[in-house]
Amino acid sequence: MNRKLAVAALLVLCASLGAAGEERRSRPQPALRAPGYYIAVRASLVDDQLVALFGASNLPPGSILWVVLTDFTGAGPKTVNGETNATVGKDGLFRVEIHPKMGEVFRHKIVCDVIFAPTDPAQPPNVIKVVGKTGGRLGDWRKNPQVDGNERVSRLVTTTIVP
Repeated sequence: MNRKLAVAALLVLCASLGAAGEERRSRPQPALRAPGYYIAVRASLVDDQLVALFGASNLPPGSILWVVLTDFTGAGPKTVNGETNATVGKDGLFRVEIHPKMGEVFRHKIVCDVIFAPTDPAQPPNVIKVVGKTGGRLGDWRKNPQVDGNERVSRLVTTTIVP
């Protein structure tokens, strides 16, 4: 009789543990979220005349990003690419080929900044509607390390090194 009681108790215990485990699995997990808007990029040196940039952002589709490559060797920093913009697609991704200014060449270890500003270059109306005319809805610099700017305008900046 004791053996039957022990087996029954064990079965009840196993069933309750299984139900508790099932309940834990079926509960929705909190979504991981970025601290506001972000830009993530990877830059690749193809050759001395081409850097390929691939990135992702949760900025509104159509957002225009400004891309600047800077070489810090020599007498001081100098921008080595011509004017380059990338546009965030509907899927949040963007790609752009970057070419040097006349007389410049690319090399390893140059700095690549990707910048979103609500005013420069001019953003489409649907983007301004979301982020604000001066970028006021981009987030708080104390909670998002990519938020930069001054009292008049906020922007997002991410930096990587071209390997």
